[in-house]
Amino acid sequence: PMQKLQLVQLVREADVKRITLTIGDGANDVPMILGGHVGVGIRGKEGAAAVQVCDIAISQFRFLVPLLLCHGRRSYRRVAVFFCYYLYKNFVLLMADLVWMFWDNFQGNIAFPEYLSIAFNAFFTSWHVLFVLGFDKDVPDTVACSHPELYKVGPQRRLFNRMVFSKWMIYAVLHGAVAWLVPFWMVGTSEYGTRTFWIASTAAFTNVIHITLFKMIIAAENPFRCVTLAPTFVAWFMFVAYLWGIGYTALGWSVQPNMKSIPENIVTQGDVFATLLLGPAIALALDILERLVQRNKFPTDLQKAEFE
Repeated sequence: PMQKLQLVQLVREADVKRITLTIGDGANDVPMILGGHVGVGIRGKEGAAAVQVCDIAISQFRFLVPLLLCHGRRSYRRVAVFFCYYLYKNFVLLMADLVWMFWDNFQGNIAFPEYLSIAFNAFFTSWHVLFVLGFDKDVPDTVACSHPELYKVGPQRRLFNRMVFSKWMIYAVLHGAVAWLVPFWMVGTSEYGTRTFWIASTAAFTNVIHITLFKMIIAAENPFRCVTLAPTFVAWFMFVAYLWGIGYTALGWSVQPNMKSIPENIVTQGDVFATLLLGPAIALALDILERLVQRNKFPTDLQKAEFE
């Protein structure tokens, strides 16, 4: 048993970037299973010791193929996109704040109404990602198992590396700046605390919501499926309901008095409403163009398999 463990340790020490998977079905495989990054135990006639210490349990060796080529590959992509998106959406909001800080000469005034920022992660931009990515599926299992080259994205770290992460953050800088600047260039004012300021501020926050929600749709493998659109719409509806609540209820006025009747002004004033259309369109134009060019001119192995 210890020789199996030492062999795994030898591989890990030789290349610290290498990811190891160990698989066994008996008690003598327990040290080896514990020594790998991912341990797979097989239920068999040699007892349940391997299954009890493993990360993943399967019933037969042949199940290892769909475990890696289907579930493992998709899980890697979901985790990579989730991590990048989660940091991206918060950086978009932060970038809008930073633009206002420079605009305001660092006087310490807040950019958005407090109770909008508080609910940004809790209600508007986090929970729906679990459903979008959790049910997002690319090719059928039969296609994935017949194209083992699709699995290479994991060992080669194509979906999460410095370049991929940097691209998400660069887009976050662009999107956050556009979300803030478009409303304030068109209808805003540099005079803090006025009604015009809070109208433009709320419009900018609405742009942040729209941009981050649409970005998740663009990043999904199936952007037009119900499993992608339905959670996104529910998240957007929660934002609209929340905005109405703090703008037209006594409770909302008590905690956020500067938001009284602001939602109506956003919808009824033509120049303000135009910023809600122009902001996301300008911010996401480059994302959509990049996705179309990449998909048609430089398709990945996965996209080639989808086209077959």
